[in-house]
Amino acid sequence: MKKHILILGAGISGLSTAWYLHKRFKDDIKLTIVEKSNRVGGWIQTINKEGFLFERGPRGFRPHPTTLALVNELGLDKELIHAEPAAKRRYLYMNQKLQPITPPFLFRLGLLSVLWRERKIPPSTEEDESIESFFLRRTNRRLAETLIDPLTTGIFGGDYRKLSIRSCFSTLHEWEQQHGSIIRGMLATRKTRTKSKGPLCSFREGMETLPRRLAEKLPAEIKLSSSPEGIEADHTISCLPPPDLPRTTLTTVSLGYRTPILKKRGFGYLIPSKEKETILGVTWDSEIFPIQNRENQTRLCVILRESEDPLRTAQEALERHLGITAAPDVHEINLAKNAIPQLTVGHHKREYEGVCSVGINNCIVHAEKVAVSFKLQEESRNQ
Repeated sequence: MKKHILILGAGISGLSTAWYLHKRFKDDIKLTIVEKSNRVGGWIQTINKEGFLFERGPRGFRPHPTTLALVNELGLDKELIHAEPAAKRRYLYMNQKLQPITPPFLFRLGLLSVLWRERKIPPSTEEDESIESFFLRRTNRRLAETLIDPLTTGIFGGDYRKLSIRSCFSTLHEWEQQHGSIIRGMLATRKTRTKSKGPLCSFREGMETLPRRLAEKLPAEIKLSSSPEGIEADHTISCLPPPDLPRTTLTTVSLGYRTPILKKRGFGYLIPSKEKETILGVTWDSEIFPIQNRENQTRLCVILRESEDPLRTAQEALERHLGITAAPDVHEINLAKNAIPQLTVGHHKREYEGVCSVGINNCIVHAEKVAVSFKLQEESRNQ
């Protein structure tokens, strides 16, 4: 008799978990996915508004073997697009101007001395620590406050003084513990790290292509606008954040212009907390994935905390930072309430049997691990 597996949540974690379970059990299981909203994809959502493609959630993912393998299994390899080479150029907004992140700039932050002494600093004996603490130990305060703080905000939307190095930047933590330093870890793993064609991937019609295709291909019953109440199952796998896990809220303001208005090329810019600005950063989406543009469009996405007037806040910031005074032809405001789980120090000790990660790659990798673990448990029971 088929075992019935109930999956809570039809975001990328829930859909990926269902996919990997189906790969391992084929027709020996029945899959049901319950989603409280009226669509699949969770925070991954692409909209087309008056000819502009806007992402309400993540605008891409870094090339990762597991995610790329999933893309191929779904037959999406021809839809996959890579960021323009110019998107490798990134900026910080500091001292009231855009500062390109270049080797000379990093050297001014003390990178040379960091490279010299970092490999001599012993690993921490603590199980976990904050991202700030880790980088203050291994680098210097100027580099941590100028670079690591906005990078952490850009990825996790949180405070690097509270977030866990072990849970958020697990590779760096592993390099320190296994190889003695970040630099030694980089050198030891350089041959095994995947070489990518660009800093970011997406799809021609936007990121929602991935969850939609998963939903189409899955031999599962997907119940939208539903709850698990009354559904009998042999096993239930939650792909929802634990209720006691802290989460942060972000607002995105997508702005579309029908003419080229950017004077620089690149990915966009982040802003260190010490600058006391009203926004967190801006991605230049039309520069990252120009294949998604129509004619001479400019597409920008301003990221900020909650605001009484997010459009005005975004426009005022663009005028200060980029000299853009023109009103957008199209705009889209999205309040992502409690969107990003905050993996604070000690998160690795949290007991949780479901799938809960931050970032598309992490969600998919975690989903596969859960499916493998589930398969092994079933085989053990049947022996």
